[in-house]
Amino acid sequence: MKPALALGSSPRGRRRLGERPSSPAPVTLAFSTLGQGTAWYVYGATMAELLRKTLPAGSNIDVKPFSGGVGNPRLVAKNETPLGLSFTVTNRWAMEGKEGFDAKLDNLRGLVGGLDTYYLVTIATRKLDVTSLSGHEGPQDSLKLYTLPVGLAGRAGGQAAAARVRDDVRRHQELGRLHRRIRATRSSWTRLQGRARRSPHRRRDAQAPVDHRDGDVRRRSSSSRSSRSA
Repeated sequence: MKPALALGSSPRGRRRLGERPSSPAPVTLAFSTLGQGTAWYVYGATMAELLRKTLPAGSNIDVKPFSGGVGNPRLVAKNETPLGLSFTVTNRWAMEGKEGFDAKLDNLRGLVGGLDTYYLVTIATRKLDVTSLSGHEGPQDSLKLYTLPVGLAGRAGGQAAAARVRDDVRRHQELGRLHRRIRATRSSWTRLQGRARRSPHRRRDAQAPVDHRDGDVRRRSSSSRSSRSA
């Protein structure tokens, strides 16, 4: 998955960001990002400085050190933080009410997209001895997947990946059982063919020629064949 960083807001605001009101009263807007020291928090602080220059004098942008790609759309949809950073993919999940969201959040709109690109990757210990998670043949509950905390995109992405891994493992196990049944059937068929070839009745029948005449099957002996030839 390759999500792009995006800035979103709640459409409940009475005016656009930077739009001068008729009476320039200062405003205070909460801006949800991520923990202090993260790139998202730096993004939020930098954007806040730019927004303060366009808002009425005395306005403030309160940069919040929470709550991540999944938590921020919820905060924005509730208008608890009118501004928030998130991913394009998690925003779509929020609008559709799937993956990390159990209900549709339609009170969202995107302002700026493609601010950065992120990759969600899965790593495994060498002890697992597989080249892909779909090749894991052990019990489904034997595979432990560690993700980021609740509210972050890595958590929702990990849950989505776990669901796909379970489906892949189930299909892999079903295919393995099917292949084993096919091999067992072929082995049984081969043994039956071998027994048929070794059967004395088959050898005796193979030596006696068969005459198909008027729908009847008559076995001809060597003596009758010789007399007919004479």
